[in-house]
Amino acid sequence: MNIKFVEVDKTLNKIFLNGKYLGTVKMDVWTQKWTMDPIFKVFFDSEDKTKDKYISSYEAGKALVSVYQEKENFFRDPFEGIDSDEVKDVFDSWSP
Repeated sequence: MNIKFVEVDKTLNKIFLNGKYLGTVKMDVWTQKWTMDPIFKVFFDSEDKTKDKYISSYEAGKALVSVYQEKENFFRDPFEGIDSDEVKDVFDSWSP
């Protein structure tokens, strides 16, 4: 997992994960707190994290990556990496 922070200016960083652009983290100059702005659609259960405020761009960027990984895991194929012969053996051995 390679997270890259690209500083656009002192209050804005672009966040990349393994070369894929995920969005930005921005600092509110009045509160000195950082928030995230993902470019991908966020689920309601993760939305609280997108509205949270963080004390550093690093923490906000890590949280952005975490939200992205939650989304990716949600849509992961549950049978990924399972050989078809393994599944066939399970169904062949099962009887009602």
